Amino acid sequence: MDGPKTVTANFTVTYDLTVSSAYGSPSPAVGVHTYPEGTLVNASVDSEVAGATGEKFVCIGWSGTGSVPASDGTNATSFTMTADSSITWDWKTQYELTTDVSPAATGSVTRNPDAVWYDAGTIVQLTANPSDGYEFNSWSGDLTGVSNPGSVTMDAPKSVIANFSPVFDLTVSSAYGSPTPAVGVHTYSDGTNI
Repeated sequence: MDGPKTVTANFTVTYDLTVSSAYGSPSPAVGVHTYPEGTLVNASVDSEVAGATGEKFVCIGWSGTGSVPASDGTNATSFTMTADSSITWDWKTQYELTTDVSPAATGSVTRNPDAVWYDAGTIVQLTANPSDGYEFNSWSGDLTGVSNPGSVTMDAPKSVIANFSPVFDLTVSSAYGSPTPAVGVHTYSDGTNI
């Protein structure tokens, strides 16, 4: 000390932001981040994240505290740090439904609701529609039985096949008598004994 001295200590107010997310790669990353008061934070996360085959996770918004708006249904937001805060990214699970017909080109399958990806727990009604010359036979894969329409609950990825079999017309003609089958056109399933 060679004379009187004055020292001033300057402090900056800081706040913590806690980021949580079960999926994706949020920015800022999952964890606790410290920011000077007044910092503008731009937060975001992937809108969709792939899971296992036939599974994905869709961001449905966030829940916030402190400087973060309380909630919203998007995957991005901005806010100014004025208090300790948190943001939790919220997600829903979706599963893929695939359908096919057997043999090929013998019919189609319609879905209600009509989509490819469904929220977990959604019940989907499936209707088998045979092409001309075919009839619905059965379901196979993740739906079994012969009820048409049928339904599946989307609690996992699902694959369903509608099985069709050919039908044939028998035309009976006779000028006299009472033939069996009767005069007219009769449709029979493949393999029917007449």
